[in-house]
Amino acid sequence: MSDLLEFLAGWDLSDGMIDTIDTVEVDRHLSVVAEQRLIGVLLAAMRAGEVEVDRPEVVVEAHERALAHARLLDTAMLESVEILLDVGITPCLLKGPAIARLLPEPDQRISADIDLLVP
Repeated sequence: MSDLLEFLAGWDLSDGMIDTIDTVEVDRHLSVVAEQRLIGVLLAAMRAGEVEVDRPEVVVEAHERALAHARLLDTAMLESVEILLDVGITPCLLKGPAIARLLPEPDQRISADIDLLVP
């Protein structure tokens, strides 16, 4: 499992320096990949042909569910920021959502919560 997480954490950053991994078994690996919020990366690596998945449709479905949840969080985050700005408070977006906005494919980094620093 740690080989898979290492592969996914460094995927698309490694310039081929990370060895390929064995086939990902959805029943065995998906819950940990989801817990680490790496489903988007797994899907991208799968689509790029750099990792095999025994049941790719399950990865696609899990990614779609994670994206739907992330969109709800984005809406809540934007509403929260707007409320704070309206009363003169400028929050700072931290962690997942901030990092995702820096990536060429933001859907690879899916957040499970909202992290706002409020002064």
